[in-house]
Amino acid sequence: MTEKRMRGRPKGTGKDDLPHLIKIAELMVENRITKQTTAMRTYLVATRPTIPFQETDDTIIRRWQDKWKNDGGKLLAAAQERIRTRTERATRTVSSSRQQFQNDHAKEILNPSMMRQINAMLAVSFEQRTMFKTVAKQVREMQQDSTLKRAYEAAQTASSHLQEMQRLAKKNFF
Repeated sequence: MTEKRMRGRPKGTGKDDLPHLIKIAELMVENRITKQTTAMRTYLVATRPTIPFQETDDTIIRRWQDKWKNDGGKLLAAAQERIRTRTERATRTVSSSRQQFQNDHAKEILNPSMMRQINAMLAVSFEQRTMFKTVAKQVREMQQDSTLKRAYEAAQTASSHLQEMQRLAKKNFF
């Protein structure tokens, strides 16, 4: 007997849309998009300049929707797993880097010569702080003394006038 021929259009286009559907599934998982058509349109807008499709957007989306009906659940599950593994791997890398930094930092801190250097810097900064306090105290005392305060203000005014005269002299001579 002869085989019965199927009626209508042949099934499938023969185009391999799997890489695009995988990217769409990842886009849905990463951006928490719940509707596949929204994700497909977003993907088309993002990839249109780099991937020249021959068909119109509506044609491509319709074809992808048909293929999504068959494989969408599996593609989403695979995308969730890939993203979860990527996140775990990145977390492990950051954790191990942080642990290595902490170990190196602890070794540096416990280094005796480093401790001596730190103590020396602290002693210098203590001396500088004491000296600063002394100078600040003297400045406060000078500000409280009205005659010195007036003399200081007059000196500042004279200095600013002198600078202005120098600027004008430079401008006129040059």
